[in-house]
Amino acid sequence: MSKLKKIAESVLKDHPAQNQVFITEDGQAFFSELSANQHNKRSAFESKPEPFYREGFEPEDTKELEEDLKVTKAEKDKLVALVAEVFDATDLTKDAPEVNQETPEVVAKVVSLREAITEKEASYKEVLEVVTRACDLTNDFPEVKVSDDALPVIQQVLGLREELGKAHAELQTLKAATLEVKDTEEVKDPNTKK
Repeated sequence: MSKLKKIAESVLKDHPAQNQVFITEDGQAFFSELSANQHNKRSAFESKPEPFYREGFEPEDTKELEEDLKVTKAEKDKLVALVAEVFDATDLTKDAPEVNQETPEVVAKVVSLREAITEKEASYKEVLEVVTRACDLTNDFPEVKVSDDALPVIQQVLGLREELGKAHAELQTLKAATLEVKDTEEVKDPNTKK
């Protein structure tokens, strides 16, 4: 039995939860192949650490796992790129990306949503402008052309403006009447004594 094998058996006997150990040229034991390789590199050893296994355990064939890992990493890289595309598509400080047949579906949906939001925002700005003009009772309300989305709100505003205009006219009439009464005579309270 080789010296390294004896060391491995002793280490595995002392660590029953471990089934594999890597032994370096100088007899150091490591449960991690990476740690054993790093020790070898620092020590400038020529040979690789030798793996040993508990009796009844065989080395795992990791080729299939390594292939799966490569596929998983590639899928992760694709997802990271997709997230970056989505993030760029949501950045309103930049122009929306062009959508074509090669554009991922989720990016196309984000661009579509962004366009819908921009249209709504324009519609709301249009409504705000019309409402602001409608609230100015000092001028006649000019005829305005608005988008179909804004039409129901504008109709409500026009109705309110009409009512507000009537109320304003009544207030002006009352104000004028009050001023006339004050100018023509002083109103006396019949309950007051001379």
